[in-house]
Amino acid sequence: MKTVVTITMLCLSSALWSQEIIENGEKPSSPDAGRVVKIEKVFAVPETGNDYVLQNPRKLTITEEGHFFILDQTSVLEFDASMNHIRTYSPEGEQIMLHSMQISKEKIHVYSRMYPPCLYSFTRANHNVNMFVASDRMPFYLFEYLNRHYFLESNMYSVNKEGKDHKEKTDLDVKSKESMEGDTRTVVTFDPQAAFDPESGLAYVSNTPEYLINQIDLKTGKILRKFNRKYERVQTHPSQARWSKYKLDMMNILCVDDKIWVITSTVDEKKGQLVDVFNQSGKYLDSFWINCREKGQALRFSAKNIAVYGDHLYILYLDTKNRAMIGKGEIFD
Repeated sequence: MKTVVTITMLCLSSALWSQEIIENGEKPSSPDAGRVVKIEKVFAVPETGNDYVLQNPRKLTITEEGHFFILDQTSVLEFDASMNHIRTYSPEGEQIMLHSMQISKEKIHVYSRMYPPCLYSFTRANHNVNMFVASDRMPFYLFEYLNRHYFLESNMYSVNKEGKDHKEKTDLDVKSKESMEGDTRTVVTFDPQAAFDPESGLAYVSNTPEYLINQIDLKTGKILRKFNRKYERVQTHPSQARWSKYKLDMMNILCVDDKIWVITSTVDEKKGQLVDVFNQSGKYLDSFWINCREKGQALRFSAKNIAVYGDHLYILYLDTKNRAMIGKGEIFD
């Protein structure tokens, strides 16, 4: 299996909303669906290093050589395959809260949506090679593909490495837009999810709080297909009900080989968190549960802190003493 490439936030659609949606049933086709992948501790993430103090790890990526990259609150931490700290990437000057990262073979891209929103790019030798202000409208940074950076504002667009040569891509659908009170601009009011496969140039996007995936050809900007499955929505905690009655159906999307994994908001007290598996044609193939426990107690982990390397699923989680750990579980074909 190849390394998962993930990205944090995207909200896409097109004028082709009327196109047919591939609707799957509630159950996948695999007779082995519903397996439980148990997570076993592998490493403790060092809480301090020569130039960092671990604060709020929020995203995990594993590169082809097996290095772990962790997006922390104000920096990106790189560790080798044995969890030895290699280097820290962070914008120069004041500490800036970071919201997303993308790791390629040659560069690390980190993005802050703090005003003014900025994209910072580093070489793997920790040289700050570029920085530009994305926009005064605080777009979401998506990823870099074919030497262009993709952003989401009121639609998806791309710019070159200097932040110029703005090109419009895929339009948003009105169903994923709302207007802020007293503001006529279109804004996104939830955290959309997406992943892309750099080899095929295909992106997989959740552009509504409900269960729906758009498959987009990044070379043309066209939506190739839409697919979903029958899904029982999960209610939010009563304290959050004033903002939203339900959780996002899809908490994260991963591209794993030629499959699309959807980390759902469904959690079972004993089995763990539910992951759905689709093929590139939109067929609901399989599902499994991620079970991360210590001494019978369910442990906390974010859907963003999940990555795949080789034949194993890796998770960055907090143990019962609130310490950051890396665990792994075997993937079943």
